[in-house]
Amino acid sequence: MKTLFHYTSAAGLLGIVRGSTLWATDLRFLNDAEEVIYARGLFVDAIESMTNPALDPEHPVHQSHQSFGEVFDEYKQLVIGELGSDRFGVYVACFCESGDLLSQWRAYGSDHGYAIEIESDALPDAAERLPMLGAAADLVQVRYGESAAADVVEGALRKVWEDTNLGRYGVHAHFMALQLTAMLATIKHPGFREEREWRLVAALEGEEERVQFRSTPMAIVPYVEVPLPPHAIRSVRVGPGRHVDVRADGVRRLLAAVRSDAEVLVSTVPLRN
Repeated sequence: MKTLFHYTSAAGLLGIVRGSTLWATDLRFLNDAEEVIYARGLFVDAIESMTNPALDPEHPVHQSHQSFGEVFDEYKQLVIGELGSDRFGVYVACFCESGDLLSQWRAYGSDHGYAIEIESDALPDAAERLPMLGAAADLVQVRYGESAAADVVEGALRKVWEDTNLGRYGVHAHFMALQLTAMLATIKHPGFREEREWRLVAALEGEEERVQFRSTPMAIVPYVEVPLPPHAIRSVRVGPGRHVDVRADGVRRLLAAVRSDAEVLVSTVPLRN
């Protein structure tokens, strides 16, 4: 896939183009944040059903399975309790495979937004340029529904199964929860399947100085800036609504001011105000 599309407001477009950055929002503050609850339930059910993995003869600490089992139940409950903890942040920038999607335009009300077309190869590179502790960042494809997400849940269980050094199991549980919370961001309800979404997911541990805040109709929202090369923007599509020609001209002026060659397009989706 050569390009992906990031839908945003006028304010978001200004910030991205002027600052050559993407804004990755704290997972708990996304517009569809209830999806975190949906995905968390899948993880919790799977982890709670785990028995002592050291009972498996192939487990690395099988010979110490009794002592390992004494702490494993408490460890996994700590992991569950830390999922989605405000002690760390998992930040997400969202993208669609489609650059002219009705459901996305509807999300922007009277200002029907803008779709920024970005070279997909630039996104993992952008993530690597964001210094972090505790976990990596990556561009991942969202999976929809329980069956589609089965391998993600299986991957989470495998991480728990492989965590063999539980001498300081509280610390291990915290960092395991950080990794699993990042994995939560890759699962959504099947009702959102038409979005064909991808997400740039960045997990930060102990780096609150990198977090910034913006005001939205919902709340004061934490976010982090992810560097984005200006040449990565291929086009900007103006969403349907009022004053489309004026809005398109404003985008052209903005792109010219930052010496961008990105094309300006206009949505062909019919949308009543």
